Amino acid sequence: MTAVLERVRPHVLRAYYETTYGQGGGRHAFDGATLEEYLALARIVYPRLSDKELLQRAPPHLKELRASAATASESRPPQVPEQPEWQFISKKDRVDLGEYVQQSPPRIRVSEVKNIVGLEKVRGSPVTRLAFNKCGSEGRKVLQPALVLEELEARWIDPEWIPALLGSVSAEKLWFDWDEEQPWNARALKHMEISHLQVDVPVLMGLANLKAQRFETAYVTCVADAGDLKEGLAGSARTLSELTIGAHVPFGPEVVAGLQKLKRLRIGAYPEFRQRWIDWAVGHREVSCLFDPPVTFIREGAPSLAEMHRDVPILVTRPKRGTPKYRVEYDVVGECELDFDDNGDLEDALKAAARQQKLKVQWGSEADTLVATAADVDTCRWVIDTALGFAT
Repeated sequence: MTAVLERVRPHVLRAYYETTYGQGGGRHAFDGATLEEYLALARIVYPRLSDKELLQRAPPHLKELRASAATASESRPPQVPEQPEWQFISKKDRVDLGEYVQQSPPRIRVSEVKNIVGLEKVRGSPVTRLAFNKCGSEGRKVLQPALVLEELEARWIDPEWIPALLGSVSAEKLWFDWDEEQPWNARALKHMEISHLQVDVPVLMGLANLKAQRFETAYVTCVADAGDLKEGLAGSARTLSELTIGAHVPFGPEVVAGLQKLKRLRIGAYPEFRQRWIDWAVGHREVSCLFDPPVTFIREGAPSLAEMHRDVPILVTRPKRGTPKYRVEYDVVGECELDFDDNGDLEDALKAAARQQKLKVQWGSEADTLVATAADVDTCRWVIDTALGFAT
């Protein structure tokens, strides 16, 4: 049976979203739905199951639907292609990629290697996909022009290698995760031509730099600014079909306005925008919408975004016991174009100013990152205001 959301009656669709918004499901979400409507609604969560499998999952009180599973189709919708074979390399001190680029299959997955060399030897080889997990490299040179790959996975990479790795590759499909407790700027991907994007970081900034991209699918978590995200999706209005958004700040349907090809949307179910999102979903029946609890997309124990102050993020860590700690951890000198050699020099100037104001600040800056921790957000605002004041 061909079941599509466009054929679901508006009041049935609204009842479904009212019941499931932020709940991940609901016993009575399908009450009043016909067989065809039930299949269309159930496929929002389980798009790859057969009619029979969906009907077998129907709530127990919908006995007629469950009974119809006996004669339902067992044919599944088109599935995700099987993952191809890879070369696996793991737990070595040093790996030269040049030793593997001519071997089969042309996909290399490297895990827990301290020093990867020979990235430049991928150029001109049969290799189409690279995957790095918990790896590093002593190399800091950015390859020009960038290597063109079908796929790049970079998960929990040594932060010192990230600029060289991402700058050296242009991948059609990109998976990027990291666990550093500081914001990450998507500007590092600006040179790529990406159709599939998945980025999972504690705080995601700089998405506006990707406005020239033509995404087909995008998965982004811990977004710092909804306006930044909207601008970053502007170039994908006629290409983006699947979108998942996790954000530190609530946002409304204006973020996805103009996405003409959108078929699947998964976001946090923000209470502040509940009615607006449900109205939007009912009015856009061509889009399957999943409204998950917002915490689904926020890393447990990781710092969250307290606020953006003058385009600089202020992070907050909330321990189970004790008081919150607020922190500025950002390349203020580089991003704000201040006239200091590095963030360490900026810290020295801020320390002197903080002593004059008798403010309690813990400092821990490095050359590329200003780090200032305080017990309250006002002190972090002062740090930012004072730092930016040096530009005048």
